[in-house]
Amino acid sequence: MSHTHRPQLAQAHLMRAQRELAMSKRTDPYDVEVGRRIRARRIAKQMSQMDLAGRLGLTFQQVQKYEKGTNRVAAGRLKRIAKILDVPILYFFEDTDEYATNGAATDDHADDSRASRLMRAYSRIDNSSLQQSILDLTEMIATSGAHFTTSR
Repeated sequence: MSHTHRPQLAQAHLMRAQRELAMSKRTDPYDVEVGRRIRARRIAKQMSQMDLAGRLGLTFQQVQKYEKGTNRVAAGRLKRIAKILDVPILYFFEDTDEYATNGAATDDHADDSRASRLMRAYSRIDNSSLQQSILDLTEMIATSGAHFTTSR
């Protein structure tokens, strides 16, 4: 092979290696779900990304990446996050948000569960304008003192 073809061959190998690396870094649905649950619980605890990051010794950008599922959370760090957010580590993996240990569902726990469901659903909305509209509507309803009756 001549010297003129070697740079092209090296470039082709480099491009293939970059493609393989990019494919291996795709987000996993479990990582995304764990991130959603971290975000939902953090917000339910009225904690900012900066607060959580500070307690973990990280930047808020790293917490953002965890919450989006862009970066995986190592087991040890997830254990620390669970402790900070006051949930068992299984909270991030279970099919339900029911994490009370006494088995009796209290009104407060039911409210927490609904709030967690709402936060998870809200965090899955990719449109920031729509998120803001939902937030505005929710705050308007909450501050108006409106009482609605439902069949539930």
